[in-house]
Amino acid sequence: MHSEDLVSKGITNSVLTIRSKTRVKDIINRILDVKCNAVINWVNSLSIEISRVLIIGIYLTGTGLARRFSNKAIAFDIYPHLSKLVNKFGWVENADLVIDTTGIGGIKNLNVKTKAIVVEDPTSDGSDEIIKRHDVSKRLESIDADYKGVLRTYGLGTKTSGTMTLTLEVLRKSAEDVISIDGVLYAVPAMDYYEGMIFHEKDVNKFLEAIKRPALTVSTLNIIDCDSAINKYLNRIESVVHDWNS
Repeated sequence: MHSEDLVSKGITNSVLTIRSKTRVKDIINRILDVKCNAVINWVNSLSIEISRVLIIGIYLTGTGLARRFSNKAIAFDIYPHLSKLVNKFGWVENADLVIDTTGIGGIKNLNVKTKAIVVEDPTSDGSDEIIKRHDVSKRLESIDADYKGVLRTYGLGTKTSGTMTLTLEVLRKSAEDVISIDGVLYAVPAMDYYEGMIFHEKDVNKFLEAIKRPALTVSTLNIIDCDSAINKYLNRIESVVHDWNS
């Protein structure tokens, strides 16, 4: 979106409509960068050579990891229509690194043998006691690997560590911040049931088009910087891979 498209007149000449430069997809990609960097740093700390990576679960962490590992990665998901989000779709038995991002309701017993495995923990720093029961320990116990790691993401007090959960929380919190600014009439975050597009309608193209929306649209009497509020919350998100020992 060009800068001249970000500011327009509102319902009267006294009111402005301001749209963020940041799109929903930019928020998603920033969160994926944080998660992927944590995984890459952990893998790089190991004394192993990685030539083939199997990523289980494409939405959405798996998509970012598939991009990072590029031609080394093969991604798999029980929803084959999600193959549109990655370059290589399938399953391999002899991967050097396996990454399981299926989270809550995902694979229970992953019977694989590999050099290293990373499992994304679906819980976060705001998880309630019911959500905390979805522990990844049993999943890791069933895996034969020299190195085992757990990817944990936190910082916004969200119920889960899911990329979409974090994205919607960034939208919600940044809108609240912008509303508190003097002269702002209202702020509209680009919140939608994006997962419905993916899993109910099974329309990946609709999803990819929808996340191109500006993250915030603001009605205001003064020029404001709504992107700074978005960045404030994005900068709070942290990911780390912890070594796991049974």
